[in-house]
Amino acid sequence: MFMVIFNCLGNPFNDILLTIENLIDCELDRVNNLGQQRIFLLLGGVGIVGLSICILALYLLTIDKHLNGLWQFLDKRMRNGFLQIRQLILERLSQYHNIYEIADSEIDPGALKKKDPLKFKHSLWYLAKFSILFIFAAVFYIVLTTVFYEIIQKYLEIRPQLISGISSRRIQITEIAIYTLENEAINTNLSLYQTYPFFSDLKPPKKQVIDIINSLKSTSGILTSEKSKKLMSENLKSLIFESISEVSPFLSMGSFRAVSFFMQESLFILFNKVSDSNQSVIKYLNQVIEFSNITEKLVKKCDSDSKNTIEGMMNNMIYFTVLCLFVIIISFIMFYYPMISKEINVLKKLAKLLVILPSSGNSRQKGDLKSLTLLNNS
Repeated sequence: MFMVIFNCLGNPFNDILLTIENLIDCELDRVNNLGQQRIFLLLGGVGIVGLSICILALYLLTIDKHLNGLWQFLDKRMRNGFLQIRQLILERLSQYHNIYEIADSEIDPGALKKKDPLKFKHSLWYLAKFSILFIFAAVFYIVLTTVFYEIIQKYLEIRPQLISGISSRRIQITEIAIYTLENEAINTNLSLYQTYPFFSDLKPPKKQVIDIINSLKSTSGILTSEKSKKLMSENLKSLIFESISEVSPFLSMGSFRAVSFFMQESLFILFNKVSDSNQSVIKYLNQVIEFSNITEKLVKKCDSDSKNTIEGMMNNMIYFTVLCLFVIIISFIMFYYPMISKEINVLKKLAKLLVILPSSGNSRQKGDLKSLTLLNNS
């Protein structure tokens, strides 16, 4: 009998609470590990996107050299072939349109001289267009990190503390009931203190109850915090803080107030200096059992509600990611692809123009014409 009492009233309650704390620490360690993995994956994603942006930016910056060279080549061909083109036009007018006399317009010789090389900043224009995409990607990562990842991590940290907070209150109320009843029977043969007076693990009932009540008060903050309430459904909030239907009056205003009821009831029984009737003691025990059963249901509901809340946030993160990818694809199809196609068509038309312009006939220009013809046919 002594071993049964020792195992029940020695350290088991403390061991249970310590086990719950260890489980919380284990869950928090897992959350921290997930947070570290998230940071590595995020840095990897940012690194890949950043590298892609750098490569694209370097490519855009090299466009100026090639496009300016093309414009300079066109300018050179126009200046060198101006007189020849004019002569060909005169011959065509006289041969097919019977126009032989054309008033010569004054031509400024300086206009045909070589001017400073043409320098257009095509790269800045392209960078300005593509910067919209870069900014959108940056905003996407910022929102994904600060809104979704951080909130989910906080929820994962709060969840085990919230569930253990509700569960530990059930254990502590049971412990209060045991020591309260022990205090009632302290002067009878049913008292454990009278039966085992040298059992040092049994502290005075009043002191033990007061210590447990202080512990309950210190841990009640986890239930009342706004972060914890975000993990609760409206129904769970109502069961804890507002009302519970079809229960005894002490539970009708929620389990949170029921704990306060047990604190007051236990203190009253401990210090009223009057022996309570058997009916009162039985009623008190039935209330403890009812509270224990309700709390067990609340723990299960809290577990499912918090899980659904976190899964809902994760689903929102997935929807947000898919939406952003959809926006990027649509923007490429509707904006960037037409823009790039337009620029390619301009280059093709420029190539056609360069092919038909007369040249001085040197080998380098013939090679250029061959390259332009290939560009035109591509």
